[in-house]
Amino acid sequence: MSLAPRENLAKYALFSKRYTRVQYRNVGESFLRWGYKTNDFILDNYDEVYNIEINTATKINAIILDIDNPQDYNPSREMPTIVTKNRDNDKRHDLFYLENPYFIVNGKLQKIYHQYKKKLYNRTNTDTNFKNRTTKNFLNPLYDVNCTGELIESIFD
Repeated sequence: MSLAPRENLAKYALFSKRYTRVQYRNVGESFLRWGYKTNDFILDNYDEVYNIEINTATKINAIILDIDNPQDYNPSREMPTIVTKNRDNDKRHDLFYLENPYFIVNGKLQKIYHQYKKKLYNRTNTDTNFKNRTTKNFLNPLYDVNCTGELIESIFD
């Protein structure tokens, strides 16, 4: 897997006009903390940000597959937009960005979305307990990243 240029990936990481929830490490600290940071902070300190929230409870920008056992993985029919892989093992996140964000505005839409997600996780043999909100920060050079740039039109295809 080749390392994608970071400037090509930034557009996939920043969804909020002001703040994004991230897991980061302050200089001199040995522990990670969650907090809201500005887009400038994320771009300027990408090597200190380990996880990034790309989906919220009501807005889905991408479907994330958490692949803990690559040998059991049954690939999706579509090509992921971004693959972020740990360098020390084969665990990875496959991100399928939606052409248009999916908004969950009521209980019925939430139920449909969660049923779809469960079927997809079972079909691909990926972590069914994954919450689909945060992903490995693909801007961080700690991870190997491959970016196809392909978007999916709908999560219900």
